[in-house]
Amino acid sequence: MATQYNKRFRKIIYEFINIFILIIGFSIAYKCTFKTSFLHYDNYYSTFLKITLFIWLFCSFIFNSVDEHQGWKFIYHFRTLIKTYILFMLLEFIYLVGFKVTFFSRMFLSSFLMITFFLLVITYFLRYQLLRWIRSKGRNFKSVLVIGKLPTGYNNENWNILKPEWGYRIEDVIDVDVESKDYILLLGEYLSKKKYDEILITNPSHLGENIEAIIDLSENNGLRIKIVPKFFNNYGNRVKIDYLNGTPVMNVRYEPLSYFHNRIIKRFFDLFVSIIFIITIYWWVHILIGIAIKLTSKGPVLFTQKRIGVDNKTFKIYKFRTMAQNKDINNAREGIGQITKVGDSRITKVGEFLRKTNLDELPQFLNVLLGCMSIVGPRPLMIQEDREVQKKIKKYRIRQFIKPGLTGWAQINGYRGGTENMKLMSKRIQHDIYYIERWNSLFDLKIIWKTAWQMITMNTQAH
Repeated sequence: MATQYNKRFRKIIYEFINIFILIIGFSIAYKCTFKTSFLHYDNYYSTFLKITLFIWLFCSFIFNSVDEHQGWKFIYHFRTLIKTYILFMLLEFIYLVGFKVTFFSRMFLSSFLMITFFLLVITYFLRYQLLRWIRSKGRNFKSVLVIGKLPTGYNNENWNILKPEWGYRIEDVIDVDVESKDYILLLGEYLSKKKYDEILITNPSHLGENIEAIIDLSENNGLRIKIVPKFFNNYGNRVKIDYLNGTPVMNVRYEPLSYFHNRIIKRFFDLFVSIIFIITIYWWVHILIGIAIKLTSKGPVLFTQKRIGVDNKTFKIYKFRTMAQNKDINNAREGIGQITKVGDSRITKVGEFLRKTNLDELPQFLNVLLGCMSIVGPRPLMIQEDREVQKKIKKYRIRQFIKPGLTGWAQINGYRGGTENMKLMSKRIQHDIYYIERWNSLFDLKIIWKTAWQMITMNTQAH
């Protein structure tokens, strides 16, 4: 079992390793900046190193960055490191500005922060992999008694808790659907025979009025308790506790972008990127593509069409025109008409290239600037398609909880373009919901990078 003594000892070791990493990063930056021995700092930098180590220990304590969490994926440890490092950099700058430190080299500070962050990420990843390996060998685990059936996770996959590398071991199971005995008495018998670290209740509704007594008995034996809601499989796999007038309530679907500060972060990023892109790239790309469109077909350069956006509201989306003009153009602008298919005869030669490279979507940076779209989000459908799909696919409207995007998690995984195949569309919706529940800035950057790479290599599966 994972004893508290061993855990505290490992946390001390991890913190010493982090301190060592900071000293190494400091030394390398000093050596690279001043071309001198990193074993002999001058008095100013020697003092700054001591202050830096103190600031790091304070930040690490605030976010508990060296703690071990059973069942956590690396991304959660990485987020904790990010928070710790952001506070660390902020306090470093406050110290330098507040105390009007004038001797300092900006090159050194930049090098130190980048090198140290890189080394810490590698260290955290190696530590995470080492812990998983140790746990897979049957060590450093928490012993669990399950009351109810063994749970299944999202999409009916077995919980990671059943895998030894996550640090849990299911010792015994009291099946409340089978056992007809007094559950409190039965639990007491189990606790008297064996030592557990945690109790996992997976069928709380089946216990009825016994659940309070079971919780009391467990806590009186020094055990922590976790409860799995019965409806877990039917809703999102990430729930959130909120409060209504002081009363705790459970949101069945965690949405990071339902929080104002996260929307501000995403909007600021959208504005920054779209303004830079429009000023530096879009204006001349628009001229070149516009000339190509005009030389090969009649009609305007841009095509506008009504689409469904956040909260089921309509907006006009901008695209480079990729099809020949015909009598149905007015219906198309209203979002009503024939859905584009592979090999559609209406697509021009230039339009085929634009669609394959996703260049036809570039004018949507104007939509981002206007605030009706985001750079990353679920792709908006035309009105007619939206109405048809929401009748056939459950939970379709969830994707409209946030602004639509130029690109998205579904698109970089191959689920893009108009499709009449409901199985493919269902997969697309699942990817959109996955993004909504797991949004963070790093996730956006990952999607943007993959989108750019697919555009460069023309491996987009667009149609």
